[in-house]
Amino acid sequence: MEPKDFELTLLSEKDLIGEEKLDTILTNGADCGVTDFAILTGACPTFTYSFDGRGINKSSSYATSDGIVNNQNIRLKIKFNSEKAFNEFMKDREMDIDNTICIAYFPQYLVESFLLTETLENYYEKSHETTIQIAGVSYMRVKLGNDITSASYFYLSNGLKPKGNGFYWVIISPIKWYVDKESQSLICSVVLYSDELKREASPYYQWIFNQVYEQIQRGVSRNRKTEEE
Repeated sequence: MEPKDFELTLLSEKDLIGEEKLDTILTNGADCGVTDFAILTGACPTFTYSFDGRGINKSSSYATSDGIVNNQNIRLKIKFNSEKAFNEFMKDREMDIDNTICIAYFPQYLVESFLLTETLENYYEKSHETTIQIAGVSYMRVKLGNDITSASYFYLSNGLKPKGNGFYWVIISPIKWYVDKESQSLICSVVLYSDELKREASPYYQWIFNQVYEQIQRGVSRNRKTEEE
Protein backbone atom coordinates (compact mmCIF):
# COMPACT_ATOMS: atom_id res chain seq x y z
CA MET A 1 0.00 0.00 0.00
CA GLU A 2 1.25 3.48 -0.92
CA PRO A 3 0.76 6.74 1.04
CA LYS A 4 -1.42 7.97 -1.85
CA ASP A 5 -3.97 5.28 -0.91
CA PHE A 6 -5.01 7.17 2.23
CA GLU A 7 -4.93 10.63 3.80
CA LEU A 8 -4.77 11.97 7.34
CA THR A 9 -7.51 14.56 7.69
CA LEU A 10 -10.10 15.99 10.09
CA LEU A 11 -13.68 14.97 10.72
CA SER A 12 -15.99 17.02 8.54
CA GLU A 13 -19.27 18.55 9.62
CA LYS A 14 -21.26 15.90 7.77
CA ASP A 15 -19.25 13.15 9.50
CA LEU A 16 -20.56 14.25 12.90
CA ILE A 17 -24.03 15.67 12.38
CA GLY A 18 -26.97 15.25 10.05
CA GLU A 19 -28.26 12.38 7.98
CA GLU A 20 -24.86 11.44 6.52
CA LYS A 21 -22.94 11.13 9.79
CA LEU A 22 -20.60 8.17 10.10
CA ASP A 23 -21.77 4.77 11.35
CA THR A 24 -19.13 5.08 14.07
CA ILE A 25 -20.78 8.28 15.32
CA LEU A 26 -24.23 6.67 15.11
CA THR A 27 -22.98 3.77 17.24
CA ASN A 28 -20.75 5.57 19.72
CA GLY A 29 -22.15 9.09 19.68
CA ALA A 30 -20.23 12.31 19.08
CA ASP A 31 -18.77 12.31 22.59
CA CYS A 32 -15.10 11.43 22.73
CA GLY A 33 -12.18 11.37 25.11
CA VAL A 34 -9.92 14.38 25.61
CA THR A 35 -6.27 13.57 26.35
CA ASP A 36 -4.28 15.26 29.09
CA PHE A 37 -1.81 16.36 26.43
CA ALA A 38 -4.62 18.18 24.63
CA ILE A 39 -5.75 19.96 27.80
CA LEU A 40 -2.24 20.88 28.90
CA THR A 41 -1.49 22.43 25.52
CA GLY A 42 -4.70 24.38 25.03
CA ALA A 43 -7.73 22.16 24.38
CA CYS A 44 -10.95 23.44 25.89
CA PRO A 45 -13.49 20.96 27.29
CA THR A 46 -17.07 22.20 27.18
CA PHE A 47 -18.94 23.10 30.32
CA THR A 48 -20.94 19.88 29.95
CA TYR A 49 -18.04 17.47 29.77
CA SER A 50 -17.83 14.59 32.22
CA PHE A 51 -15.53 11.76 33.26
CA ASP A 52 -16.10 8.29 31.90
CA GLY A 53 -15.70 5.09 33.90
CA ARG A 54 -11.90 5.24 33.62
CA GLY A 55 -11.74 8.83 34.83
CA ILE A 56 -10.88 10.13 31.37
CA ASN A 57 -12.28 13.49 30.26
CA LYS A 58 -15.13 13.31 27.77
CA SER A 59 -16.72 16.17 25.90
CA SER A 60 -19.56 16.65 23.46
CA SER A 61 -18.05 17.20 20.02
CA TYR A 62 -19.54 19.49 17.43
CA ALA A 63 -18.14 20.37 14.05
CA THR A 64 -17.24 23.59 12.31
CA SER A 65 -16.87 24.00 8.58
CA ASP A 66 -13.15 23.19 8.74
CA GLY A 67 -13.69 20.00 10.72
CA ILE A 68 -12.25 21.30 13.98
CA VAL A 69 -14.50 20.27 16.85
CA ASN A 70 -15.23 21.48 20.34
CA ASN A 71 -13.53 24.89 20.58
CA GLN A 72 -10.48 24.06 18.45
CA ASN A 73 -10.12 20.51 19.78
CA ILE A 74 -9.06 18.24 16.95
CA ARG A 75 -10.09 14.64 16.17
CA LEU A 76 -8.27 13.01 13.30
CA LYS A 77 -9.53 10.72 10.57
CA ILE A 78 -7.60 8.38 8.28
CA LYS A 79 -9.55 8.20 5.03
CA PHE A 80 -8.73 5.43 2.54
CA ASN A 81 -9.17 6.44 -1.08
CA SER A 82 -10.75 3.18 -2.21
CA GLU A 83 -12.46 0.09 -0.87
CA LYS A 84 -9.54 -1.97 -2.19
CA ALA A 85 -7.01 0.07 -0.17
CA PHE A 86 -9.16 -0.21 2.96
CA ASN A 87 -9.55 -3.98 2.59
CA GLU A 88 -5.81 -4.37 2.02
CA PHE A 89 -5.16 -2.43 5.21
CA MET A 90 -7.64 -4.52 7.24
CA LYS A 91 -6.29 -7.84 5.94
CA ASP A 92 -4.80 -9.92 8.78
CA ARG A 93 -5.80 -7.31 11.36
CA GLU A 94 -8.05 -8.11 14.31
CA MET A 95 -10.26 -5.44 15.83
CA ASP A 96 -10.87 -5.20 19.56
CA ILE A 97 -14.33 -5.91 20.92
CA ASP A 98 -15.24 -2.21 20.53
CA ASN A 99 -14.29 -2.21 16.81
CA THR A 100 -11.03 -0.38 17.36
CA ILE A 101 -7.41 -0.86 16.33
CA CYS A 102 -4.22 0.92 17.36
CA ILE A 103 -1.87 2.75 14.97
CA ALA A 104 0.99 5.10 15.93
CA TYR A 105 1.94 6.51 19.32
CA PHE A 106 1.15 9.86 20.91
CA PRO A 107 1.61 11.59 24.31
CA GLN A 108 -1.80 11.14 25.91
CA TYR A 109 -2.26 10.75 29.67
CA LEU A 110 -0.44 11.89 32.79
CA VAL A 111 2.18 9.96 34.69
CA GLU A 112 0.45 9.70 38.07
CA SER A 113 3.28 8.11 40.05
CA PHE A 114 5.20 10.72 42.01
CA LEU A 115 8.23 8.41 42.14
CA LEU A 116 8.27 7.93 38.37
CA THR A 117 7.80 11.67 37.80
CA GLU A 118 10.76 12.35 40.07
CA THR A 119 12.87 9.79 38.19
CA LEU A 120 11.96 11.35 34.85
CA GLU A 121 12.83 14.83 36.12
CA ASN A 122 16.23 13.54 37.28
CA TYR A 123 16.86 12.12 33.80
CA TYR A 124 15.79 15.42 32.27
CA GLU A 125 18.11 17.47 34.47
CA LYS A 126 21.04 15.37 33.29
CA SER A 127 20.18 15.04 29.60
CA HIS A 128 17.76 17.92 28.86
CA GLU A 129 15.87 15.47 26.66
CA THR A 130 12.11 16.15 26.66
CA THR A 131 11.31 12.60 25.52
CA ILE A 132 12.68 9.80 27.70
CA GLN A 133 12.27 6.03 27.51
CA ILE A 134 12.32 3.80 30.58
CA ALA A 135 11.76 0.03 30.45
CA GLY A 136 10.39 0.24 26.90
CA VAL A 137 7.86 3.00 27.67
CA SER A 138 8.34 6.56 26.38
CA TYR A 139 7.38 9.74 28.20
CA MET A 140 7.22 13.38 27.10
CA ARG A 141 7.79 16.47 29.24
CA VAL A 142 4.96 18.89 28.44
CA LYS A 143 4.69 22.53 29.47
CA LEU A 144 1.30 23.82 30.52
CA GLY A 145 0.04 26.22 27.86
CA ASN A 146 -1.99 29.34 28.52
CA ASP A 147 -2.88 29.76 32.19
CA ILE A 148 -6.03 27.64 32.47
CA THR A 149 -5.88 27.07 36.21
CA SER A 150 -8.63 29.60 36.95
CA ALA A 151 -11.18 27.92 34.66
CA SER A 152 -13.56 25.74 36.64
CA TYR A 153 -14.04 23.18 33.86
CA PHE A 154 -10.39 22.24 33.26
CA TYR A 155 -9.53 18.92 34.90
CA LEU A 156 -6.96 16.28 34.05
CA SER A 157 -7.52 12.52 33.97
CA ASN A 158 -6.50 12.23 37.63
CA GLY A 159 -9.50 14.39 38.50
CA LEU A 160 -7.37 17.38 39.52
CA LYS A 161 -6.93 20.81 37.98
CA PRO A 162 -3.54 21.79 36.53
CA LYS A 163 -1.52 23.91 38.94
CA GLY A 164 0.55 26.87 37.84
CA ASN A 165 2.45 27.08 34.57
CA GLY A 166 4.70 24.12 35.24
CA PHE A 167 5.72 20.95 33.43
CA TYR A 168 4.02 17.55 33.37
CA TRP A 169 5.16 14.12 32.22
CA VAL A 170 2.79 12.36 29.81
CA ILE A 171 2.91 8.74 28.68
CA ILE A 172 3.38 8.18 24.93
CA SER A 173 0.90 5.40 24.19
CA PRO A 174 -0.84 3.76 21.19
CA ILE A 175 -3.57 5.77 19.47
CA LYS A 176 -6.93 3.97 19.36
CA TRP A 177 -9.01 4.36 16.19
CA TYR A 178 -12.59 3.28 15.48
CA VAL A 179 -12.94 1.29 12.25
CA ASP A 180 -15.74 2.71 10.10
CA LYS A 181 -16.20 0.17 7.33
CA GLU A 182 -18.97 2.00 5.50
CA SER A 183 -16.79 5.06 4.82
CA GLN A 184 -13.48 3.13 4.63
CA SER A 185 -12.11 5.31 7.42
CA LEU A 186 -10.46 5.18 10.81
CA ILE A 187 -11.77 7.68 13.37
CA CYS A 188 -9.57 8.70 16.28
CA SER A 189 -11.31 7.82 19.53
CA VAL A 190 -10.05 10.91 21.37
CA VAL A 191 -9.13 14.56 20.95
CA LEU A 192 -5.34 14.27 20.72
CA TYR A 193 -4.40 17.92 20.63
CA SER A 194 -5.67 21.45 20.13
CA ASP A 195 -5.28 23.94 17.30
CA GLU A 196 -3.68 26.17 19.94
CA LEU A 197 -0.45 24.35 19.09
CA LYS A 198 -0.49 25.69 15.56
CA ARG A 199 -1.43 29.22 16.51
CA GLU A 200 1.29 29.46 19.14
CA ALA A 201 3.97 27.90 16.88
CA SER A 202 4.56 25.43 19.67
CA PRO A 203 7.53 23.04 19.40
CA TYR A 204 5.02 20.20 19.87
CA TYR A 205 3.30 21.14 16.61
CA GLN A 206 6.19 20.02 14.41
CA TRP A 207 6.49 16.83 16.46
CA ILE A 208 2.86 16.01 15.77
CA PHE A 209 2.88 16.61 12.03
CA ASN A 210 6.25 15.01 11.37
CA GLN A 211 6.85 12.10 13.68
CA VAL A 212 3.24 11.04 14.25
CA TYR A 213 2.20 11.36 10.62
CA GLU A 214 5.20 9.27 9.60
CA GLN A 215 4.18 6.66 12.19
CA ILE A 216 0.68 6.57 10.75
CA GLN A 217 2.07 6.17 7.24
CA ARG A 218 4.22 3.24 8.37
CA GLY A 219 1.37 1.69 10.36
CA VAL A 220 -1.10 1.90 7.49
CA SER A 221 1.40 0.78 4.88
CA ARG A 222 2.31 -2.52 6.49
CA ASN A 223 0.15 -5.42 7.52
CA ARG A 224 -0.37 -6.93 10.95
CA LYS A 225 2.10 -9.78 10.42
CA THR A 226 4.86 -7.32 9.59
CA GLU A 227 4.07 -5.26 12.71
CA GLU A 228 4.41 -8.31 14.93
CA GLU A 229 7.79 -9.38 13.54
